[in-house]
Amino acid sequence: MSRTTPEHERLARDVGTWDATIKSWMQGPGSEPSVSKGVEVAKMMPGGLWVLSEFRGKFGDAAFYGQGQTGYDPVKKKYIGTWVDSMSPTMTITEGDFDPQTNTFTMYSKGVDPAGKPYDAKMVDVHKDKDTRVFSMSKKSDETRGEYIKVMEISYVKRRDQGGKE
Repeated sequence: MSRTTPEHERLARDVGTWDATIKSWMQGPGSEPSVSKGVEVAKMMPGGLWVLSEFRGKFGDAAFYGQGQTGYDPVKKKYIGTWVDSMSPTMTITEGDFDPQTNTFTMYSKGVDPAGKPYDAKMVDVHKDKDTRVFSMSKKSDETRGEYIKVMEISYVKRRDQGGKE
């Protein structure tokens, strides 16, 4: 049976309900961002090895739903995860690291855009303190000339415990 590590314990800090303000640059990086709201609920799977997250919100005027799993692979010494959502027919597989100096997770994945063109994605989740974090996603493709371009930023504020179990 696998035992939890300090890395798994680090993931457990994200358990809770988070109110989200989403900025997305659907018309490109020079455009005004579309701003919408969402809620993420993160729970620890029994055993303490995986955080399961569920996200509901809107991107622009479109309803959005997504689910992810994040854990730590002690063999690879990497954080790993998967993500599926209501806007993409493919699963995203992520891998990356946590920097304790900056309190930042940096994860990478590969994907295919709606036109079928491949891209690399970089997701950065900066934990400002125990109740606030900022997640950003940047994409790199032939169209961005090999540069990462920010396409989304989500500011999260953790809800205070209402006396019940989160």
